[in-house]
Amino acid sequence: ACGLMLRGNVQISDINRNINRLKPQLQMIPWNQEGFKVGLCNQPPVGMPYSLLWLSNNSCIRHTFGTLEERFMKLYKHKVYVHHYTEYMDKACFDEAIENVRDIAGEYEALESYQPEQEIKRLNPAC
Repeated sequence: ACGLMLRGNVQISDINRNINRLKPQLQMIPWNQEGFKVGLCNQPPVGMPYSLLWLSNNSCIRHTFGTLEERFMKLYKHKVYVHHYTEYMDKACFDEAIENVRDIAGEYEALESYQPEQEIKRLNPAC
């Protein structure tokens, strides 16, 4: 799912054209291929002609979680900075946190490789 929040002098036809241009490059989940919501405000931000905020929930964050786990484990293996936190929390919290990151990355990986058993029928809007 993606949410676009635009401010400024932007035409909705330009927005739709760019969404359609970008769709083939995005790895959308099979059950929500049309998951775009657009909010448009004609008042531009101060000092700028327009702005765009794109919020997206997709599986590309999986790589970020992998990098986070890798960096954390390098530090945690040598107990770097752990002494700063053990005054306030138990060491078991570190193990629990890294397991949570691994679980989340695994769930995103499962969604990324998901293939529906049958073709999902789409409703065609009446014009």
